[in-house]
Amino acid sequence: MFRCSTLAACLSIALSPAAMAGEAPTFNLFGDIQGQGIWQSGAGSTFNAEAKSVNLGGKGKYAVKDITTYYTLSAQYSDNFDDIEVRNASLYFSTKYGGFYVGKGASGSYANVYARTDIHANNNNDPSGKNRMLYEQGMYTDNTFCYVSPKWATESGTWQMKAAIVTYNEVNEASDDALMGRLLYSKGGFNAVLNYLRFDENAGPEGTEKAYNRFAAGADYTIENLTLAATVEITDNSFNGAENTYAGAVVYSMNEVDFGVSYQHKTFETDLDDLGLVIASLKYHYGEQLTFYVEAAEYTEDTADYANFSGNRFANSDDNFAVGAIFKF
Repeated sequence: MFRCSTLAACLSIALSPAAMAGEAPTFNLFGDIQGQGIWQSGAGSTFNAEAKSVNLGGKGKYAVKDITTYYTLSAQYSDNFDDIEVRNASLYFSTKYGGFYVGKGASGSYANVYARTDIHANNNNDPSGKNRMLYEQGMYTDNTFCYVSPKWATESGTWQMKAAIVTYNEVNEASDDALMGRLLYSKGGFNAVLNYLRFDENAGPEGTEKAYNRFAAGADYTIENLTLAATVEITDNSFNGAENTYAGAVVYSMNEVDFGVSYQHKTFETDLDDLGLVIASLKYHYGEQLTFYVEAAEYTEDTADYANFSGNRFANSDDNFAVGAIFKF
């Protein structure tokens, strides 16, 4: 079974005789701290002051001949899971024939398709958040091997392809828990992407007989200070009874202030009613490192009715209002 030993690979590159004999590899620290006060309604209605997330990591690169290696290692702490989790331990090899990514880190499907509508500081798909987004795609993934093609510039626009195999569950009978194919396009202020994921039936719950197919598409268009974005997720034979999710977002920037509004709508294969989520936020960027925000979110249905969906996924989700700040370095 394919498995990634990225941390060891990072260290071997940094300490190898070739690296020490040639140009020294770079390694720069980065991170962010997000704190907020949040009011949440429902049965557990309360006010909490929390460290929503603390991220700390390092990244760098090493170039030798025709290959440039990028490496990243980072971890996250949050009051909401009260632990330290490794979020990224990855290598990316860039060549004139394309790039190869190996390790764990931010999901490419999330970054290329879903991030365009996941625009808010509190209600977002980061694991540190209490409130769950409605789409099925996670923000991070483990054990990924991905090929990234060069970009092809044409008169009609710029194109790129990506393909990956993911083995996030090491104990099942599948050696390809998920297979991914992606096509990206951009021209001027317009960007679009088509994404396909196939999950092996052996990666599903016991007794699963059919593979799970997930199709997603995203697009965004920027006109001066206004950005319009949309994401569509369509599932077939999902492992948890989810059906489709539709999301739209609008961001307007005025000097140091960003106004953002988004809406997500989810359908289910079961008899659950459709569920919607509307979020509005205001961000004030006080310089490059510090951002203040105010944010409110409301679900269209009582999330308690969905508590049993997908392992109590919405157990802590409810209407909320947050005031907070993010410091980055």
